[in-house]
Amino acid sequence: MRLLTLLALTILSVSHVLAAEPAKPAPVEVKLVGRVVCVACELKLQYDAPNDCATTGHHFGFLAENGDLFTLLETDRTRPLVKGEKYAYQLVQIQGRRFPHAMVLEVREVGPAPAGAAKSAGGKVYYCATCAITTFMPGPCPCCGEPVAEVKP
Repeated sequence: MRLLTLLALTILSVSHVLAAEPAKPAPVEVKLVGRVVCVACELKLQYDAPNDCATTGHHFGFLAENGDLFTLLETDRTRPLVKGEKYAYQLVQIQGRRFPHAMVLEVREVGPAPAGAAKSAGGKVYYCATCAITTFMPGPCPCCGEPVAEVKP
């Protein structure tokens, strides 16, 4: 009888271990070069998605050189990127973590992009005086449709 009880407990404990959820993938450390952009304006520009930045304001994210568009996890380290401080609207290099199954970046370090990165990223910046935003594509402003002007370095 004791042996049967011990066998039953062993089977139950093994089945519990086998039924456990698989481990979640860990965030990935990344180093990316790109630009801070308004996510809604960028989606409007690339896909003609509707946006209401004129009413809601701009919601900034990070457009990597390879075209990936990320939302920035809001922390004290993202404030310089999205509040018009030191690196806003410039070509920058971000070190941080990318979360699996989400296009979200946790910024751990921000700095100027390495030499030569501006050339590979196009290097031109355009400004919309109506919306007071910067874009990296010529043509009409993705928010209001007004013409944008190239910003000279």
